[in-house]
Amino acid sequence: MIDYAEKRIFQSTPNVFICVSSFNPGARKLYERLGYSVIGELHDYIISGA
Repeated sequence: MIDYAEKRIFQSTPNVFICVSSFNPGARKLYERLGYSVIGELHDYIISGA
């Protein structure tokens, strides 16, 4: 599903980004395995202190 979404997005823009919560290490691991990297952090975005 991620591959499909990326292909659709890349048809109209050169970049894809995903917002993943710091308290979701499984998702972070998956996206890193797919070649994504951390480019920044939004502190206290969903949960205070996270």
